[in-house]
Amino acid sequence: ARRAAVFAHLEPSALYSTKHSCGPSEEACCAFDFFYLHFCQDGGECDCKVQKITAANIRRKAQLLLEQARAKAKLFRSNTVAVLNGDDFRYTSVQEVTDQYENFKLLMDYINDRPELKANVRFGTLHDFLEN
Repeated sequence: ARRAAVFAHLEPSALYSTKHSCGPSEEACCAFDFFYLHFCQDGGECDCKVQKITAANIRRKAQLLLEQARAKAKLFRSNTVAVLNGDDFRYTSVQEVTDQYENFKLLMDYINDRPELKANVRFGTLHDFLEN
């Protein structure tokens, strides 16, 4: 007889947008939605205070991201946490893709280069998440 298993994963937040998915604090997670770097400058209505990742703020931002991810991780049995990034109707411009990628890449490199932070972060797909 062949056994089948079903794996279900629910996000612990109201929505799957960046603001709701990196951890329990919407205000903290909002700081990692780099879409707002240009959207707000172009006159869009913004409820997120986002800064480009720089040498001056990377340590604080990396710690904030890890705090949120670790708080979220307490809700699951896996050692892998999915931090969703984006929302409906997003990634429609090269500028947004570039802003998201470049800022997260800086954060990931910073975190991964510091073993004392005890974290390994990377871009991944749903398949990567399910395989871990």
